[in-house]
Amino acid sequence: MQFIAMILLAGLSIFIDWAAAYSSLLGSLVTVVPGFVCGQAVFGQRRFGQWKIVRSVFGRLVKPNENERFSKKVSQGEQGLSKVVRGLAAKFVLSIAMFIAIFVWVPQLNALFFFGSFVGMQLMYIIAPLVIVPILEDKAGMFFKGQESRVMKQDLNK
Repeated sequence: MQFIAMILLAGLSIFIDWAAAYSSLLGSLVTVVPGFVCGQAVFGQRRFGQWKIVRSVFGRLVKPNENERFSKKVSQGEQGLSKVVRGLAAKFVLSIAMFIAIFVWVPQLNALFFFGSFVGMQLMYIIAPLVIVPILEDKAGMFFKGQESRVMKQDLNK
């Protein structure tokens, strides 16, 4: 969904000028690429296979030290939380690195389109579930006719 929004935003920005188009594309990429890397760190073994380069580079960057608080062994049930923390740390480090690289190497960056698309892509993390979940719940309600969806229960509680 973010990829489609990124392409549409850059495509619409091209009508203003080229600097606006590549600024909005780069601003969107600063959100999309670290989000993808975070998803790989958290869900990579199950969904997308082994991404050894991503896991080895960012695993070394965010691997806890022996003296740190997070270095204690976790049980099997808590293993997912350490993956999430490492994935979010990798996302944060990669976002900062991409910001620095873009500010240093890209001439004539349109700040309004760059930061506007960055904030817009960040808001997609909030907007997309709010839009998609009720649609999926209503479709699931069609298949399970005896059960009420969460949206229907909220309407009954009002």
